[in-house]
Amino acid sequence: MKQTLKREGLNERKPGQKDDKWDYRINDFGGEILFKNGSRIHFLGLDLRGDEDLQRLGSTNIDDAYIDEAGEVAFEAYQIAKSRIGRGPASIMYKRPGKILLSCNPSQNFLREQFYDPYENLGGGEFQEWKIGQTVDEQGKKIDAYRCFLRLTCYDNPFLPDSYIENLKSLEPKQRKRLYEGDWNYSDDSDSLFTSDILSKSIIYELPEPKTENGQIVFNKFIGVDVADSGGDATIATLIDNGVIADQIELKADKNSDVPIARQYADKLETFASKHRFTKNEARNIAIEKNGVGVGLVSQMQIKGWRITEYLATGKNRSSYIYKLSRDLDDGHLKIYYKIPLYEELRRELQAHKVNYDGQEPKVCPKAEVRALLSRSPDISDSCYIANYIRSISDEHGSHIRKIRSVSL
Repeated sequence: MKQTLKREGLNERKPGQKDDKWDYRINDFGGEILFKNGSRIHFLGLDLRGDEDLQRLGSTNIDDAYIDEAGEVAFEAYQIAKSRIGRGPASIMYKRPGKILLSCNPSQNFLREQFYDPYENLGGGEFQEWKIGQTVDEQGKKIDAYRCFLRLTCYDNPFLPDSYIENLKSLEPKQRKRLYEGDWNYSDDSDSLFTSDILSKSIIYELPEPKTENGQIVFNKFIGVDVADSGGDATIATLIDNGVIADQIELKADKNSDVPIARQYADKLETFASKHRFTKNEARNIAIEKNGVGVGLVSQMQIKGWRITEYLATGKNRSSYIYKLSRDLDDGHLKIYYKIPLYEELRRELQAHKVNYDGQEPKVCPKAEVRALLSRSPDISDSCYIANYIRSISDEHGSHIRKIRSVSL
């Protein structure tokens, strides 16, 4: 992204005109623009996969920040950038708070939850602003802090050629809605089960504090396991902790090993469960799909002394529990922690599910249709509905909870 911004933002010089005839110099090697008055613009990448620039940003004092294509930036990178503003020389000299400006196309990440949804709730339109708390200026005085959202279209950019706008009009429907119409619900169809709105309001950015009872933490965790039933599928375990999809892991097996695949899965599942403080006493809070290799995994867990709950998927109960997963997210009974390792893949899988109504009974599209749309099996979302299934039946019959350690209140 840094290279793209430099390439597109710095190539505005007229041909043949040198830097010394301008009020600034471009330091391509250092990735910055130097102005005669001493100001600087630094170009830094915000890609978590290569964090050299993020480490540099985390130790840099800056006045203000601008993030281009913010929809492609991870929440952690945005947080780092936000934490560094208001620390530069101009902020200190003129006692002014820092500002951060983001530009983006509609997206389904933190931008929607923190910017678009509040803007929409305030009435939408061209511009909305709202108070988000207070900050402290350099003199120690508390001042109100605000966020705002300015909605623009391609017609608001006088530099866009007509040919570019015509190209936007000719995009396939979802991308046309997103890039030409600026529709933040671009991924929704009339029969979408997990709409953008449902997924947006289900996201949380911090895990809640554990529930306590009489000064002790209450164990209220559930694991669902979708077991691979063909070569290209994945075996996924999902943890729900106090109503939050809080962790996920792919249970991988070495097919060349002498150890049976089911045993390898069992070893990894036991490690995952133990990491989250499950003991064999809570084994019934773990549900494993008993199809194909799942039969062997159930058996291996039982040999280890884990008396888990068996779940046999059918077309009817899959439809029922996928639908319940959607309702629980919509009603706020279930949340999704944005930092789970498979978050983006989970969103794509959920958004691939469609629903229609036969009378009053909802029918979710068969798994084969979702597989065809994704070109792979929806194993990640399936493990979520299985975890939510064991959570729901535990709630119906009295959740198996345990006080795991004393805490100070």
